[in-house]
Amino acid sequence: MRCSDLAKLAAVTFIAGCAPVAAPPLDGSYRLAGIDGAPIAGTANLQIDGATLSGHGPCNRFHAQNLSQWPQIDLTAIASTRRLCVQDGGEAAFLAALGQVETARRTRDVLTLSGPDHILRFTAE
Repeated sequence: MRCSDLAKLAAVTFIAGCAPVAAPPLDGSYRLAGIDGAPIAGTANLQIDGATLSGHGPCNRFHAQNLSQWPQIDLTAIASTRRLCVQDGGEAAFLAALGQVETARRTRDVLTLSGPDHILRFTAE
């Protein structure tokens, strides 16, 4: 092996060792921890499977599609069931905040969905 070959091998090894660590995948189940740092009335969960988002708000099931490539978010209109909801404000606040998110970030077991008006934080289940 020539000296120049060793130098190339060393450079490739060094660059590979400095490659950024990939972010955890977003697919999975999450429980809402809060919107803008505050809990909501009731509980909500979110399931991400590829471009599909679905789950259960405090009262109703919902689903939508992400038309962008993660971590960017461009949701279709959120479809939800229409059951009677006695949780004052939780359902409406959750779906309104979810509908305006634009980016996703996962750090360990925390999923953060951010938009211009709200930040939703979820914990992995």
